[in-house]
Amino acid sequence: MKLDGIWMESIELDKIVPIYVENVSKRAVEKMVKILEGGDQLSSHVIVEKDRTEDKYWLVAGFPQYLAYKKMNEKHKRYTRIFCVIQRYSNETEQRIKLLRRMFHHQTTKWLDKHMLIDQMVNSGVKVATIARKLGVTQAEIENYFVHPDIPFDIIKKARENEGSLINIEKIRKLPIHSMLKHKLYQRAVLPKRHPYRLTTDKLQKIKWLLKRDYFNDLGREDQWEMLQQALDYRGTLENIWDLDIERRLKRMSQGELILKFTFNPDSYNNDLNFSDLIN
Repeated sequence: MKLDGIWMESIELDKIVPIYVENVSKRAVEKMVKILEGGDQLSSHVIVEKDRTEDKYWLVAGFPQYLAYKKMNEKHKRYTRIFCVIQRYSNETEQRIKLLRRMFHHQTTKWLDKHMLIDQMVNSGVKVATIARKLGVTQAEIENYFVHPDIPFDIIKKARENEGSLINIEKIRKLPIHSMLKHKLYQRAVLPKRHPYRLTTDKLQKIKWLLKRDYFNDLGREDQWEMLQQALDYRGTLENIWDLDIERRLKRMSQGELILKFTFNPDSYNNDLNFSDLIN
């Protein structure tokens, strides 16, 4: 049954084409796969638009669910066809708007996914005011997903490849340090996930603490970078301080025991008492 150009139908999974590949965690997909393996249905349907000329369906919402069905099909050869909500074909801009509307209002989505979709739309000529109006948000909210032109293109490209945080990159750009130091921090921020030297939000906070120290800006560039690296490896730096402090305290304790031994020797103390008794 069709209702205002919307209906449900079982369609072949292979005919569904995502308009955008979202960043979805493996864990989230695995949870949905377990639900399907248990014989239950997913809470949300995949939403598609039927192409006007070709035998395919454009995925406009439900990318995580789509991945779960694909995984089920790969593992168990099930769900070669799935029930989808089918909408009348619109156009590329409206498809992106539908996807963004869901990202903004109905699901938790990474900043990078929103940024890339908005970036694609703006580059194709869609005005920021139009995007904001169609999403029901302010223009300023949309502009929060822009990338500043001062950030090098190779850094942006690497961030997209390694799922680096463009929010952190923007925070680095605003730091009151030399551009050479910023670039070194940019490079750390776009290292692969789980890389031990990758700059994280937590590490960035320690850098901000360091920059507030008096006279930091009076240091030379090399000294500043050495101290920034200490902040980046704040755990190692703190562990070294602890080790030195423990060693210092142990040394002080051993010196104290030595002084105590020579000052308050019990035998010497008793001998002095005996000698006094004899005199008296």
